[in-house]
Amino acid sequence: MTMSLEVFEKLEAKVQQAIDTITLLQMEIEELKEKTTHCRRKFKMPSISAKSWSVRTTI
Repeated sequence: MTMSLEVFEKLEAKVQQAIDTITLLQMEIEELKEKTTHCRRKFKMPSISAKSWSVRTTI
């Protein structure tokens, strides 16, 4: 089975578009992971401070 050059070029363009989309989504995932880590740290710290304050006030 032989593919015409036109069909091959269309397929190649679609594959490249898929690769570009995957690359962008991977970058977005990494950015969201960083934001998640930041938020977890941000919201974890006040709870630690609140616990330590509670311990200090009950002694």
